[in-house]
Amino acid sequence: MSASSSTTPSSTFSPEDEEAFTNWSFSPHEFIMGHNREASSCFEDNYEMGALVGEGGFGKVYSCIHKATGQERAVKVVHMNNSMKQKAVKREFKLLAQLDHPNLIKTYELLHDNNNENNYCIVTDLYQGGDLFERVHVHGHLQEAEVAVVMQRLLCAIHACHQQQIAHRDVKLENVLVPQGQGDYSNLKLIDFGLAKEWNEKNDHKQLLQPFDDSIGSPSYISPQIIEGQYSYKCDIWALGVIAYVLLCGELPFGPATDPQQTIRNITNSGDSISFDRPPFYDVNPSCLSFVRQLLTHREDERPDAIQALQHPWLLQLQLLQPPPIMIQSKQQRNSMMTLEKDMQKVLKALQRFRSHHCKWKQAVAALLAAQFLSQNERTDTVFRALDPSGNGHVQLQDLHKAFAMYCGVNGTLEDLQELLLPITTCTNSTTTMRYSELLAICALEQAAKQQQKNSSSKKKNLLPAVGGGGECCCVEAVYRYLDPDHKGYITALDLQRGLRLEPDTWAAHTGTRMMIAQVSSNNNSQVISQEMFQQTMLGKRASSSMKLLPSWTKNMGKFVDDLWSTSKQ
Repeated sequence: MSASSSTTPSSTFSPEDEEAFTNWSFSPHEFIMGHNREASSCFEDNYEMGALVGEGGFGKVYSCIHKATGQERAVKVVHMNNSMKQKAVKREFKLLAQLDHPNLIKTYELLHDNNNENNYCIVTDLYQGGDLFERVHVHGHLQEAEVAVVMQRLLCAIHACHQQQIAHRDVKLENVLVPQGQGDYSNLKLIDFGLAKEWNEKNDHKQLLQPFDDSIGSPSYISPQIIEGQYSYKCDIWALGVIAYVLLCGELPFGPATDPQQTIRNITNSGDSISFDRPPFYDVNPSCLSFVRQLLTHREDERPDAIQALQHPWLLQLQLLQPPPIMIQSKQQRNSMMTLEKDMQKVLKALQRFRSHHCKWKQAVAALLAAQFLSQNERTDTVFRALDPSGNGHVQLQDLHKAFAMYCGVNGTLEDLQELLLPITTCTNSTTTMRYSELLAICALEQAAKQQQKNSSSKKKNLLPAVGGGGECCCVEAVYRYLDPDHKGYITALDLQRGLRLEPDTWAAHTGTRMMIAQVSSNNNSQVISQEMFQQTMLGKRASSSMKLLPSWTKNMGKFVDDLWSTSKQ
């Protein structure tokens, strides 16, 4: 979030403080990544435990209800009987907090267990569609086009990990969650970073990891270099090759999982000779088989990285064969397309609203909403994929411009759009980009304002029902509860420091929070944000006529939708 705000508190703060307040900046991505760190509170204070949904080598996974919002989430409970395991759990959470991609599981917080001091709880989004292993076991191998979607999304997710110098080290069918129902694999999620590890970019990748033993990786998916004891992040690419093979034919390439020692011998002796002598492969495109061979290249230095694999002709060809939106024929696809167009228009309006927010308080709340209270969902993921055709987790300015032109029928220059994005984008090497978390943040304030307006118009007296009252509540109410955990009826600078996870004994924690309160308050001497004031600020106002940006970007979508319907019915 850019701190280009021109409105700063005055009279009670020094000129130096006002200048620091103006320059106080944090992007939604940086805020969210910093927000997701170990909390001092306990799990039972914030969540209600639900049913067991799965378990693995590092712990059991349960459903749970977030008391503040009523949202159903997942919690991984890990019993830490020694300091080494405690460090491993904290490392897993730290790595998850760094990742920001629609095909990677979203993590919320690391909490202590009230009932067992040796238990730690990692809270994430809940996905109930099952994993790829179950899907193949029940329904058999996938169609080639479906495999292409899975591999494209997994390669994008792995690329996002490798960009952060994180090797997953346990990529397998069981660690890929898929949506409920058959056919749509684009919203899959890569999970379980219990074996993941960082490497130092300055050092040789092969010094990253320890020699292979039974606790590292799954034998059916390990690369030859893991067996040798020195390997790099490209072990993940090999594992993706195994996944592609299984998805195409329903069987593992190097022997059954019931005989791990023979599997390891087969991997060691395989060279680059991969057998496709199975009936399901007889009708598979030779280019697809070439893709699998490349991922399973024996020599690690010749094996492609994720970006190189994404450029394979097989993936590129299938992307080109996908029908353009205007040619979509099925009613379900047309409805999905129209939903995407409407969602894209909402994103555009949210950008305009966000651009008009000079109040740093609202910018912080928007980021907090995205970090703590907005779960990933298929519609958000679909919008982001439409904005990010390369799948690298970053929306380029040019792609955003093309998407708004395609889905909203808008007319505007790149310079206009760059100005619109200025408060929220992350700039790297002079290229304006928007991350997944930043898409959540810009939509958060729009959603919050609408919910609050709906509550106000219905004249509800109790906008903040008691915690645990049941049902999913307004996200604005959830934020207020979060910032006022003691139910005082107002928010202090100390509450902001805790809620925004600011480091103590810093200017931001000591002075910045007080200036934020003064900016919200009509009285600069106020040291709290009252409940009424909080509700009023979240109602917000549309940009005034002097602040309206890019009127041509709000062009009505009616003609575009009519054209879509008339063309698709022909």
